[in-house]
Amino acid sequence: MDVTEAVLSNGTIHGRHPWEIVRADAVVRMTKKSIPDAAGAKIAVLDMGCGDGYVAGRLSALMPQAAIVGVDPELDRLPAGDNSSSSSRATPVKIVATLDEARRFLGKPADIILLLDVLEHIERDADFLHTLADDHISGTQARFLIAVPAFAGLYSAHDRFLHHLRRYSQAALDETIDGAGLLCVEMGYWFFSLLLVRCFQKIAGSIIPPRNITGIRAWKPRPLLDLILKYCLTFDIRLCRIMRKTRIVLPGLSLYALCKKPA
Repeated sequence: MDVTEAVLSNGTIHGRHPWEIVRADAVVRMTKKSIPDAAGAKIAVLDMGCGDGYVAGRLSALMPQAAIVGVDPELDRLPAGDNSSSSSRATPVKIVATLDEARRFLGKPADIILLLDVLEHIERDADFLHTLADDHISGTQARFLIAVPAFAGLYSAHDRFLHHLRRYSQAALDETIDGAGLLCVEMGYWFFSLLLVRCFQKIAGSIIPPRNITGIRAWKPRPLLDLILKYCLTFDIRLCRIMRKTRIVLPGLSLYALCKKPA
């Protein structure tokens, strides 16, 4: 969960939105794909802009040997209890405010760096990404998993609520990756079905401006509905992946890229 939403929730989270759960599943799959034997290896994972640490906690439960550290410069804004490790995780996940602290806790350069809905908050995104590519922060074989909101034309009040500076096209994200001196290994979309929903919201919002934007923090568990949405969104991601392999691109609400350092 984004820090903005975590702050507004005041530490009270009734339930995780199915989108958040399915996206975490996709991140776990991409992590395992990018690092051989990731579940059993003693790898170092750096989750930049980790928010309340949900994704890092999910990774920790499935990768008990990994050293996982979350970094969020707005750590001091998180409600009490959100910035410490949880006993429900297989390996405690430390959340810190700076890269210097993260390096100390990881003990070695990161093997995987996650930037999930982070770059859109940063004015000089390529420079920031280039900083993370420094050998003191990331290993020579490190992989970078980036996810950003897709399609500049969909920029709306929801983005302003989350303090997004921009949304990305494939070309814009590729330019950022190239400007950071990284190589893109894979790029694609997640959440084709939610793109249609956001298009409708964008059109409706241009006619009747929304009065109250709550984001996913306001989601309340509805077991049957949650289960249906989770299965639908999981199928959505799988369909996008299958279609991409056939070179048919299904656009989605989120754009992701898996990157590496040049040889």
